[in-house]
Amino acid sequence: MQYGKQKINNKYYLFNQFNGKMMTGWILLNGVQYYCYSDGHMAIDEIIDGKKLDINGKYIAVKLFVISGHGAGDPGACANGYREADLTRLLAKQIKQLGGNRVLISEYDRDYYQDNGITKLKLPITTSIIELHLDSASPTARGGHIIKQKGTKATESDIKLEKLITKYLPGRSKKIVYRDNLANPKRAMKQGYDYRLMECGFITNKKDVKEFHEYLSELAKGILEAFGV
Repeated sequence: MQYGKQKINNKYYLFNQFNGKMMTGWILLNGVQYYCYSDGHMAIDEIIDGKKLDINGKYIAVKLFVISGHGAGDPGACANGYREADLTRLLAKQIKQLGGNRVLISEYDRDYYQDNGITKLKLPITTSIIELHLDSASPTARGGHIIKQKGTKATESDIKLEKLITKYLPGRSKKIVYRDNLANPKRAMKQGYDYRLMECGFITNKKDVKEFHEYLSELAKGILEAFGV
């Protein structure tokens, strides 16, 4: 008879601590939620019923999902020796490093616009989403801004992001704009997610690109603070 958490053939199983019965489904153990499949093996580093389980099988309440714009063969805008897809992933990686298990980032080689990824998400509806991009225009255009789907309202997080942009990526007169011609904001609104797209300056502006790199850590910290992470 086995009890508690046991490793069998490189998989983990949970057995009732009193009668040794193999446990399945959602299990609350010492204040932590786990999930075991019908054959008993524990889910590890997966999303089950919209809940993210970490590498130890523990449910961690994810607060922020970060989508890196472009990728999967689409470099996005290219200028000043950089590709938009690379820069968005650079910032997303920094956000994840600082935010830990409360943050999920999109897969490195995936384009959430091309594959309609937002409609396939299985995250709790309470998860906030930020999608990272950089603008492209004339070399003199500069500054970041937030794009919200028309018909939605700016949240407290958006107001904090507006202040972050004003401090580190200034240049635009309007820091929060509402549009109705972008696919992902529409998809997110239809799914009921709290979503915004953040343009992190202009990749075509040398000063914006310089400040993006110079303030990378500050931008990541500010984004996390905006969502209470």
